[in-house]
Amino acid sequence: MLFCLLLLCMFSCKRQTRLEEALSLAGENRSELEKVLLHYSMSPADSLKLRSAKYLVENMTYHRYYSGEAADIYYGNADSLFAQGIIHVPDMQSKLDSLYRESMSRKMILNNDIQNIKSSFMMSRIDHAFSTEKYPWSRCLPFNDFCEYILPYRIYSEPPDDWWSDCSVRFEAVIDSCLRSGITSDSAICRHITETWTKPIRYKYVAAHYDLPYNVLSKMTNGTCKELVQLGIYIMRSFGIPVVCDYTPQWANRSQGHEWNALLYDGKAIPFVFGEPGDFGDHISKRVDRAAKIYRKVYSLQPETLIMQNPNEDIPPFFRNPFMRDVSEMYFTPRDAMIELTIPPPAKKKIAYIMVFNNKQWVAVHWAWIKRKKALFTRMAEGCAYTVMYFHNNQFYPASRAFFIDSDTIRYFEPDMERVEDIVLKRKHPELGSWAFKELMVAGEFQGANCPDFSDAVTIYRIDSVPESSYNFVELEHPCCFRYFRYMPPAAGTLSASDGSAVGRQKAMKVWQLNYKKH
Repeated sequence: MLFCLLLLCMFSCKRQTRLEEALSLAGENRSELEKVLLHYSMSPADSLKLRSAKYLVENMTYHRYYSGEAADIYYGNADSLFAQGIIHVPDMQSKLDSLYRESMSRKMILNNDIQNIKSSFMMSRIDHAFSTEKYPWSRCLPFNDFCEYILPYRIYSEPPDDWWSDCSVRFEAVIDSCLRSGITSDSAICRHITETWTKPIRYKYVAAHYDLPYNVLSKMTNGTCKELVQLGIYIMRSFGIPVVCDYTPQWANRSQGHEWNALLYDGKAIPFVFGEPGDFGDHISKRVDRAAKIYRKVYSLQPETLIMQNPNEDIPPFFRNPFMRDVSEMYFTPRDAMIELTIPPPAKKKIAYIMVFNNKQWVAVHWAWIKRKKALFTRMAEGCAYTVMYFHNNQFYPASRAFFIDSDTIRYFEPDMERVEDIVLKRKHPELGSWAFKELMVAGEFQGANCPDFSDAVTIYRIDSVPESSYNFVELEHPCCFRYFRYMPPAAGTLSASDGSAVGRQKAMKVWQLNYKKH
């Protein structure tokens, strides 16, 4: 009994220390945070709200956002730009780039949440988060999960914004309709909203230069996976649905990384992207993209992150984030890999980084301590090619040979400099989904004519096999001259039934009905 009491006291002291450390960093804003703590300590009925307030304050120290003249110009002009409803991607990206260049000439201020978040804002967020207990799916959510996945007022480094008020009003009718229809589980609600709601943002690569607050984001017409994910989290958390941002910094078999939503349900992560119907739960498993490592964006400080380990040496920007949690095991069966560091570092180093290739360069996805010229990388994906490097003076330096992780072994690639051969490399990026589209071109024809209505059309060339994903050059057996040219997709009856529905293929055919006019 005494031992239990001692443990409880130690735990309480540790939590008090974390809280006190956070409050000491608040400076003049300390009174605002203490006002919140005092407010919820007045009644025993608010004990959980008090714990929630402490949770927010204790983990607030590294959260930041931009303000100042530069941010005001960018966010204000972006808001006006999005309100115009521009959907043409090049136009929107060009205008955003112009706004960014304009803002860079002005003053930008980096603000710490702990020194700026006001008591009224915090209490509004806490009260609203607890108001979601009225929904049937939120009553079984453990308190720790509530604090991590419902309570937080921010997702990335966007300026603080009262997003929950607008989301609650805008999507209330959808939620009420689900409840009246007998849809009472968070997974069913989440899927229904994702698959039936008219897209607020279309998935088009339009990169915003700063993390957008909700009031600007909600007007955006085109965006990347990040913007869709952010909006999805705002909406779901407004109704007590635990939806998170999971991501891979870099695919192991292609360029770029990816972010997606995940609904936490029955101990599992159900992946999807808000506004993208048809892949709820299958967003990752059905992709040909291969992830070597998967992380989760969280609000609380993660002691196992490299920045929190205080490595006492410079580290890459990606690992200077204390809010990333390794969730690889929720998506694949990982294995640990002990790698020999056969190449000495440019200077004494404590840390090594495991890398995957992005078609141009190697990208770090995980780290490990160096011990006796070896590094143990935990929870890595099988079936991927890797290498290990050191980080020194803002550059990466090789530490090992490239290797491939199998289920039972690690195969190092040994270059044989004595036996070389020439190869023709037509492609190094995976086909992804392009094969199905190319397959639709089989039996398509290029035609020439001299009459505008193609009444005298002649088939110049017929596609008899799936073309390569590159320029395809054809020598015509009987060259001739025409005034008009066009490409005719295959008739519906000649299409292969190996992939996609007839309706889907007919829609796809319209994409290729291109007419070329030559004078």
